[in-house]
Amino acid sequence: MVLVIVVFNFWYLIFCRNDIQKFVSPVIDALAGEYHTICKLNKVMIPARIVEVGIKSISYKVPGYETGPMFIISKDEVWKIILGNGQTVLFQSPVYMLDSFSAQHLNAFKVDFFAPLLDHCTFTFEHSIKPGRSWEVSAAIIGMGIRDKDQYVNQNGCFIKIGYKFIQVPSSFAEQMRYTHILMGLYARPVLTLGSYSENYLVQNPLSSYYSPSMKQDEINYGGITIEFGKQWVIDNVAVTDLYFGFGYSVLDHSADNINYGELEHGLLCDETQSPLTFTTGLRIGFVFK
Repeated sequence: MVLVIVVFNFWYLIFCRNDIQKFVSPVIDALAGEYHTICKLNKVMIPARIVEVGIKSISYKVPGYETGPMFIISKDEVWKIILGNGQTVLFQSPVYMLDSFSAQHLNAFKVDFFAPLLDHCTFTFEHSIKPGRSWEVSAAIIGMGIRDKDQYVNQNGCFIKIGYKFIQVPSSFAEQMRYTHILMGLYARPVLTLGSYSENYLVQNPLSSYYSPSMKQDEINYGGITIEFGKQWVIDNVAVTDLYFGFGYSVLDHSADNINYGELEHGLLCDETQSPLTFTTGLRIGFVFK
């Protein structure tokens, strides 16, 4: 019997001591409050033995492998640390992390606030593809506005705009930077605009000796490519405001002959008689939804 005990102790010291210590030691340390839990902003929880909490980073080791390498994590990735004694050290709220985008509304419906003053109404739909990228489609009805109507002009038509947004997404690891919504931020947006409308104009009869103008109709087809820059705000994951300005080039085509005017105010702001250079600007307001 004594011989069996001696053999067992020898076998334990040689083969099993390290394995048993690896199993028992973490349990003892956890009960003693020596292990902590690092909670990241993306809800990932890391068991750790905290070595140091620096100004910008946290150093820790994996429990049970204290002789192994030391890991470092940026404090901007950390939501909170749960200490071994149950106390919590809060670093920042998780609502600012890019991983929280999954709970946000990815679509927006907007109207151009000042468009009716230019005798058209514009409606825009935006959909987020991923953080920093979204596409937009705008449709407008020309002649549907609050500007004083000229009974001789009587414009009627429509235009569409297709754009792709490059939103400036701040890095979640950059110090003191926060990002609250996937559709919010500064952006650049290439836009293609296509439109067509009709309007009346008066023509004097050259064979008449007195003023007797006749009314004719002109069909205007136009298009333009612009680059727009702006900023969009999203309030409480409900309301959205979009302010932008852009420039580019446009072309116009008139069906009528001898048309000497070429001012365009529907989707593009330009004067065909002066230059093909065109401008865009606007203020859109609306709401976001799933």
